[in-house]
Amino acid sequence: MAKDASGGRWDRRRARAGAPALVRPRAHEAPGRDQATLVRIAVLVVLLGAAIYTAFAAIRLQNSESSILGGPALAAQASGLGERLDGVGAVLRSALIAADGIQQRLPDTPIEAAEMAAKSAGDRADGAAVVLGGEIVAESGRARDA
Repeated sequence: MAKDASGGRWDRRRARAGAPALVRPRAHEAPGRDQATLVRIAVLVVLLGAAIYTAFAAIRLQNSESSILGGPALAAQASGLGERLDGVGAVLRSALIAADGIQQRLPDTPIEAAEMAAKSAGDRADGAAVVLGGEIVAESGRARDA
């Protein structure tokens, strides 16, 4: 495209029609920058803002989680409670295994198995019962009162 002496550009469409029209550069266009570069810069600015926002949100969430949920003290307390429940479960499981051993050796005296289960459980269980075929055949400890 050829320029005229005043520094503007010639409009090819009007020049073809026979009218020598001069097109001046728009005032709001940045000289030397094309539109694609400006769009890329705008996208990068938005992405940088989103990354900064995400970082601050993660820090805020991390700080609020530790204060709301009790932090390490509550986690240690929950862990201790879980270990204690595992211990109680292990004691009751071993009492049932001992009672099963007695019931296997002495099938005619189920009360021996119930008493062995109650003694093996100690203060972890209030009583024990032997159930065969859906019926209670022997009870020991507080199971008799229930």
